[in-house]
Order: sequence, then structure tokens, then C-alpha cells
Amino acid sequence: MRRDQMNGLNKILRKWEGDLPPRHRETRREGELRKQTGKKNVGSGYEQIKSSRTAGRQHVSERGGVSNRAVETTAQRLRRLVESREILVAPGAQDALSARLVERAGFQAVFCGDYNAAAVLLGKPDYGFVTLPEMVELLKRMAQAVSIPLIGDAGCGFGNALNVYRTVQEYERVGVAGITIEDQVFPKRCGHMAGKQVIPSAEMVAKIQAAISARRDPAFVICARTDAIAPHGLDEAIARGRAYAEAGADLLWADAVPSREAMTRLVNEIPCGIFVAMIEGGKTPHTDVAELERIGVSVVICGLMTLYAAAGGIRDALETLRRDGSTKKFLDRMITFSDFNALMGLPEIQKLEQKFVTTGASKGKK
Repeated sequence: MRRDQMNGLNKILRKWEGDLPPRHRETRREGELRKQTGKKNVGSGYEQIKSSRTAGRQHVSERGGVSNRAVETTAQRLRRLVESREILVAPGAQDALSARLVERAGFQAVFCGDYNAAAVLLGKPDYGFVTLPEMVELLKRMAQAVSIPLIGDAGCGFGNALNVYRTVQEYERVGVAGITIEDQVFPKRCGHMAGKQVIPSAEMVAKIQAAISARRDPAFVICARTDAIAPHGLDEAIARGRAYAEAGADLLWADAVPSREAMTRLVNEIPCGIFVAMIEGGKTPHTDVAELERIGVSVVICGLMTLYAAAGGIRDALETLRRDGSTKKFLDRMITFSDFNALMGLPEIQKLEQKFVTTGASKGKK
């Protein structure tokens, strides 16, 4: 190709790149890293700063053999999904059962919000009642039940920047792959409820920096959330989003986005991936995944769908029993005995029972 043709092609490519949302553009740092390493999709550069502990992790086969192939952590998998050009859909869950259902349905990640935790642990609304130990224990059980990455909501981080530091350590310790931290004044409340207030932007930046410093796996995903739209407007939320991205947040979640046009502005004006929550009955217009992907959204959570579906199903089943004295008319809306046991992994447990318990008992009789 002649030099003049190559120059013309480069101009076209630069114009095309300039038309893309920020999350699809290669940053100068990414370009330098790619040139130095020969790797594409460098992202935030975490591949270059992996600890020797992670990079040197060995893979153990079922037969006990050891290979040098590094095992992808759930945080690394989540980061890969977040940085992909394809939107990541992460339904919400609130316990090990609902998390397993999300995984069985074929989704690649699951989210647990403090709204869900307050409901299932306390029977209370999302008003800042859930404590760090309660949330950590719930997330631990969920992470143990699935193999897909778990994103854990941390509300305001349970305090100031020092509390955020500890929160990240605790979440990572129990297997959480990513965290969401918001800039509401404590005690916080659901982002779609009235009466929200936010802390100064500088205070939230310090929380983000503390979270980055606390994570052991550099792939651990940090999503900063701003609730500034309701009390201060979209322009303030965008200004905060830029500051949080510059502080190192991997994703920006502006909660209760009032319109598709506002979503588009967030994507175009904030230099990191955009995280959106679709809440049934909430303030954000209900938008399907295909449209969100066209806008340029990186991650969408349907955080309350399994909670609302479960609550509605239980309520209707109980009304049927009280009215009819039987659940016969509700059976077609319930999972069967055998299907539920299969979902819980009963066949695998029975195989282990046959291998260890029954065999051990037989040997003991001899």
C-alpha cells in the first residue's frame, strides 16, 4: 500500500475511533502497553501488574498432575467480561439458591445488592440497616454456591475510606469478584427512593483510592456509584463520574437515570464503562438489553427481578393454599420435587455418599 493510501486509511480510522463512546477507545496508556507487550485488549493494564502469586498459580488436574497453565480467577473473568464490547447482563440474587438459578439460566455473572440483603436477612427496606458482617456472610454463601463471578454491593462502604479499605478486603476474602460503592450520606437508602443526599466528591474519591489500595487481586473490579442525579442533577453526576473514573474506578454507576438520553450522555462523557440498573417500577425507563448495548452501556443489572419474582410467587402460593386448602391449582407454577433436588446437586451428593460413606461402612463391618 502506498504511503498516501496508508495516511488516508489512518485518518479514517482515527475519525471512526473518535466517534466511539469512551469505553471503546484505546487510551494512550493502553496503546503504549500494547506496543511494548504485543498484547491487545490491555484494558487498565492489570495484566502487567499481576502479583507473582496470581501469575505463578498452577493448575492441578483431576488426576493430581500439575501444569503451568494459570487459573483464571473470578475477578479476572469478571474484568474480561466488563471490558468486552458485548454488554454484560448480571441478574440480581439474594441467597445461594437464587444465585444458583442465575447461573443455571446461563448468565455469566450475578449481583447481590443491599436492597436484597435487607429483605432476606432482616425483612426490612433498603435503609442502611445491613451491617458489614451480615453482608460478608451472605456473599460468602453465594460465592460458594456458584462458579460465575459475584458482584457485591457495599452501599456507602460501611463508613469512611478506612471502612471501605476493610470492606474490600473482606469481600475479596470470601470470593467476591467486584464491588459497588456509592457516594450517599450514611445511612443510605435505595437509589430510587426519595430523600437522598450525597457526600462531597473528594470524600468519595478517597474511598475509591482506598478500595484500589486494598484489593489484592488487581483484577478485582471496582464500580463507583453516584446518587447525585436526584439531589443535584445530571451535570453534577457526570462531573462526579469523571472524577471517580480519574481516581481509578473501573465502572461508573449513576443510579436512577431518568432517560435514555441521560444514559447516552453518561456513556459519551465519562471515560470508563457505564453500569446501569434496571429496577422494575423504578425511576429509570425500562430498557431492553439490545438497546442498552446500542447506547454503549458496559454492564446492566436486573437487581431485584429474582427477589420480586420470589416474593410474588410465594405470596400467590400462600393465597392459593389459604383459599383452597390445597396447592393443587398452583403446581404448574412450582418447580417439581425431582427438579429442585437436581438443582441442589443431590445426584452429585449421592455419588459421594456411595463412594465414601457406603464404602467406608462396608469396610468397617469386615
